[in-house]
Amino acid sequence: MKKSAPFTAVAAGFLTLTACSSGSYDPTRPDGGRAAGSAVGSWFGELLAVLHLGGDTAPTAAGTEPAAVPTAPASPFDAQAKDLSRTLTARGATITPSGERLIVTLPADQLFAPDSYDLRATQKTNLLTLAGCLNRYPGSSVEVIGYSDAASGDATYTRKLSRQRAEAVARELTGAGVPPARIRILGRGAENPVASDNTAEGQARNRRIEIVLRPMP
Repeated sequence: MKKSAPFTAVAAGFLTLTACSSGSYDPTRPDGGRAAGSAVGSWFGELLAVLHLGGDTAPTAAGTEPAAVPTAPASPFDAQAKDLSRTLTARGATITPSGERLIVTLPADQLFAPDSYDLRATQKTNLLTLAGCLNRYPGSSVEVIGYSDAASGDATYTRKLSRQRAEAVARELTGAGVPPARIRILGRGAENPVASDNTAEGQARNRRIEIVLRPMP
């Protein structure tokens, strides 16, 4: 291993000092000359500690704390996600934090009858609960996105139905006090499936309404 210039200078100085201080026994001194050698050894050990021989950085000074490992910043939706989880998860909704977004997924089969975009009366309570949470946290934009499954019809039909369902949900939210300016409505049909359309269970998962929250610009 190649030594640095400071190390070479220190080593040379040490050899010179030890030659002068740790030689033969000196009967004229009370300690026989051993104290000088001990002092030189102590001095050299301290100097090597300062130079941190073989390392890249100086050692941590005694009594100081090591640098803290930086942690990821909290999501702007942490509190809102907890609030929604307490009220909607037990009713079939899924709350998914995703970076700078919070996604609330509502199964469309719970909200609507097959091939319908009329909200079931029993599900309006869930949307009122969601609207209340949105009103408590006004600093986000709200995308209401309708999705269908590929087995429900052709692309034109599924896109239209998913849009109509998203509009029905948005109307319920605005009726409960969410400002229309915060809401954007999209119908994406069978795009972005979350499960296989080859099974009835997968098709049911793909029929959904997503409420996507983002921080206001």
